[in-house]
Amino acid sequence: FFAGRRRHTRLRRDWGSDVCSSDLGSLHLSFTDIAKLVSREIKALSDKAAGPMTLEWKAGETIIDKGKTGNYMFLVVSGEADIRMGGEVIETVGPDRIVGEMALIDSPERSATVIAKTDIVLNPIDRWKFQYLTRKYPDFALFIMEVISRRLRRMNRRMDDDV
Repeated sequence: FFAGRRRHTRLRRDWGSDVCSSDLGSLHLSFTDIAKLVSREIKALSDKAAGPMTLEWKAGETIIDKGKTGNYMFLVVSGEADIRMGGEVIETVGPDRIVGEMALIDSPERSATVIAKTDIVLNPIDRWKFQYLTRKYPDFALFIMEVISRRLRRMNRRMDDDV
């Protein structure tokens, strides 16, 4: 119906940057837009309350240990990390990507191990910040759902390939 046609609209939001929406004017932020937005919000929240704005790990260090309790998800600021299950790398994440989100949604038990592939800087997001961000910015919730869905589909394909 709208093949080959895209309608672009410039929108100004309270986070202070222009965001381009497309396809019938619906707002859909890119991973980078969401990451910048979340980073600004985390800084503002960290300035108001105790707690680190960023955490750092050296290459080879374990960030998340499968089976352990976790109360944070992390937004990658710089560097890369490998998400591992059963010793196998299932995904490498870099800037503007997240890890550990499932601990804030259904259970604090970690479902995978995450190891710093390079020196890495992460923004920690606890349950309170997560709930605040999803309420203030519904696109953040969609971003999280998209990540979980993409990872689930990737794991399903791997299981199908193994059969």
